Amino acid sequence: MIHQQRLVDSQPHLYSPVQTITTRAEEKPGDDRWYVRTSRENVARYRTSEMLTFFEEGDALFFIPKKQVMDIRTSGRTPLVGMTPVGYERLHSRNVDVYDIPTVAVLLQPANPYDFCDRLIHEHGLDPEKAEEEMQRAVRLSTVPPAVGKRESVVPVPIYGNASDVGLIDEALAALLPP
Repeated sequence: MIHQQRLVDSQPHLYSPVQTITTRAEEKPGDDRWYVRTSRENVARYRTSEMLTFFEEGDALFFIPKKQVMDIRTSGRTPLVGMTPVGYERLHSRNVDVYDIPTVAVLLQPANPYDFCDRLIHEHGLDPEKAEEEMQRAVRLSTVPPAVGKRESVVPVPIYGNASDVGLIDEALAALLPP
C-alpha cells in the first residue's frame, strides 16, 4: 500500500484509492485511506451483485463495491486497489462485470528469497525467525494461483529487501502510466 499511496499523493488527479470494506479487526498504519471497517452483519446487507469481489481470509471478510470503482472511473481517474494475489485471482474468477474493467496487477516478488531474508536481518535488524516469517509471507503474497479467469496483465517486480526496491517499483509503475 505504501507505493500505491505514493502514487495517489503524487498524482491525485490521475489516481484514487479504492477502499476495501472489511471486518478485519486489526488496524494498520494508513488503513483509513484503503479500508472501511464494518461488522459481518453490515456485510450481509450488501447483495453479491453489488460486489466486485468478495474474499474471506481467516476470520475477516473483504469486499469491494462495484459502484465505488465505477464512480472513480467515471470521474476520469484510475482506481487503485491493494490486494493479495489470491484476492486478485478471486476477482478474475468471478462471473461478473469485472471483464469490462481493464486491470493490471503489479506483484512485488522477492528476487532471491534467502538473500531477501538475509537483508531483512542485516540491513533492517530483524531477528532471524521474524525475517524468515516475513520472507515466507512475501513469497506467499507474490505467488499468483493458476488462472481461472481472463487477466489483462500481470507485471512481476523482483524486489531485494533494500533501498533499491523503491526505484524498481517506481520504474514498473512508470511503465504502466499513461504518457
